[in-house]
Amino acid sequence: MAVWNTASLGAIFLVSLSLALRGFERWEFAVLGLGMALGGLLLVELGWVGGSGWWKGSLGERRVAEVLRRLEPHGFRVHHDVQIRRGNIDHVVIGPTGVFVLETKYWAGRFAVSNGRLVCDGRVAEKVLRQAVRAALDVKDALLDAGIRVYVYAVIVSVGPLGTSRALQLQHVRITSLSGLEHLVLGDPRVLSPAKIEQIDQAIRRWRGHARGRRVPIRAVAAAIAAVGLLALFRGAWRPNPCEGAVDWTEASSCVGRWVEVRGPVISVRRSGQYVYLNVGADFGSPKPRFAVRIGPAVPLLAAERFAGRTVAVEGVVQLQRDGTPEVRVETLAGVEVSG
Repeated sequence: MAVWNTASLGAIFLVSLSLALRGFERWEFAVLGLGMALGGLLLVELGWVGGSGWWKGSLGERRVAEVLRRLEPHGFRVHHDVQIRRGNIDHVVIGPTGVFVLETKYWAGRFAVSNGRLVCDGRVAEKVLRQAVRAALDVKDALLDAGIRVYVYAVIVSVGPLGTSRALQLQHVRITSLSGLEHLVLGDPRVLSPAKIEQIDQAIRRWRGHARGRRVPIRAVAAAIAAVGLLALFRGAWRPNPCEGAVDWTEASSCVGRWVEVRGPVISVRRSGQYVYLNVGADFGSPKPRFAVRIGPAVPLLAAERFAGRTVAVEGVVQLQRDGTPEVRVETLAGVEVSG
């Protein structure tokens, strides 16, 4: 999986986790987080992460895999999506005719050789050649590390609507259409014994097991995020959040840092520095404020005094004063609504 593709997938899961955690405050976030986690997992399963190019690539690899399945009765072993050394290899085929490393390309144009260079609809496609050669060398070097010396064929399979009109070869790389792939693999002389095929196959299985051990457990990550989202959704749906909607003044101290809607009677108005404070009590006869509304800066005290003896409603983030009294902060008098 390419670095940028991994980054995009990581971003999806990071955002979904953040939303799932926010779901403990509002159940709507839990739904979004749960949906994004499951959607990210679906993108991985379908191979669509990263846009239409990845979708086409995945579609092309599936079509190649269907053709390669027809080789298995002839003694071939097939491995798909092999992580090795410098990156991902679409397919590795081992059989009586040798070891083949397949690079799948789902392009709209037709491959051809022009002036000793590979082109696709007249545009140079040398990068594809380098990819195929690098993949074959990676497999060859890894086999040498395992004590296996064998020639590895580099093959480009064109799966687009035009493909290639005939099999091509350039710089030791074979280029074939999807329809010609089976003939290309079966048509070579038989060079590997069943014992050698088994030895190579086991070596590749060991690489794949090692690579899977290094991979991020995508399904586990998605499942964990989904579990958090479901838990948050359950909590939000069946255990109402005391800080959601209208909050009683006496509950406000437990909602520090949360956005709430509160209301109550103003028992006094005072100025402290550049701010004006509306002190709110349990009722109009309360000698001590239960809550404060901080307005400002630069709000005239006289203008704020009109709220004295009135019941007000205000929305904002709850903070705590030094003495532990909760307060909601608004910037202008327009943030305070008279409700009685």
